[in-house]
Amino acid sequence: MEDWEQRSLAAFRAVALEVRGSSIVTNGLTIKNWLIQKGSDVTIGVDLLPAEAFKALCVGVRKVYMQEGPAHFYKVHKVIGRYERGDFQERAAAVRADYELILRGNDVECELAAG
Repeated sequence: MEDWEQRSLAAFRAVALEVRGSSIVTNGLTIKNWLIQKGSDVTIGVDLLPAEAFKALCVGVRKVYMQEGPAHFYKVHKVIGRYERGDFQERAAAVRADYELILRGNDVECELAAG
């Protein structure tokens, strides 16, 4: 494995630890959209993430999006594809598919609860 590839993998691992350790991830916080209907009145709202925790998460995640950065997702994915085989490579392909689904933003989950 080339030196730049090892640096990319190390940078990606460091970012993954940073993101995994963020309070949003560790506490399972999510953005929630809600709708409550009482009779003919309908209330719609959104619960956002705490501002500081969200900013901290964004700093880590941004490192994966930066195309010229060492932790860029697609760069690291190509390195894995070059050297890994079998089950690990299949799991990496599934992660890439999930990543691309998130980037497209087409999959939205909505739960309705009786109020």
